[in-house]
Amino acid sequence: MDKIDSPEEYSIKLRNSFASSYQTGTDLWSKDQGLTDIALFLLNHLNKESPQHVLDIGTGNGRHAELFLRKGFRYTGIDICPHSDWERYKSLYSNRVMFVNSSFLEWQWQHKETFTAVLDNGCFHHQHPEEYTLYLQKIHHLLHDSGLLALGLYTVDEHERAGNFHVMPSGKYKRHFSQQEILSLLNENGFVCLQMKRILVQDRNRYYLAVLSQKKLEE
Repeated sequence: MDKIDSPEEYSIKLRNSFASSYQTGTDLWSKDQGLTDIALFLLNHLNKESPQHVLDIGTGNGRHAELFLRKGFRYTGIDICPHSDWERYKSLYSNRVMFVNSSFLEWQWQHKETFTAVLDNGCFHHQHPEEYTLYLQKIHHLLHDSGLLALGLYTVDEHERAGNFHVMPSGKYKRHFSQQEILSLLNENGFVCLQMKRILVQDRNRYYLAVLSQKKLEE
């Protein structure tokens, strides 16, 4: 079993790992078509006839912002590393877009308004295992009643019931979730799964698991 840091120690390593990837040009996720497919997976389930405000956790260079902004939606992107590309979107869509440089768990949303949808496209599977529940509960709190959550996850083969976890050379954690594992986590934290699909990324020789869920109404 790989050594696990405290959540506080890991937060520093995670930030440093992502910052290093941007500085060295090894941020492969910034051009990953599979992640764009997951963003589109969420977009296609949003009601274009009603106001939408999307929160994108781990927005990176902000490249998926325009998918939602072009539909007239509002968009808030958050990332632990700031990116110069954010300025372009802010200049084009100033009244409907906002970017925040912060860890998601450290960030405090200062408005009463909730989000109609949340996109977590490749962040949840890098979180500290002790904080999975805290992370999902915070998303639940930020979502409007019946709001949608789309997760893009590393995954194991379809027939496997258990996922796997390891520590990358940078110190960043990486979990491949099984379908049963993520279903259980979502159910335990106030979400009902609506749809799952495996997305093949041929140039990176991997599958993502796209999971669309909905916030359960309070009983």
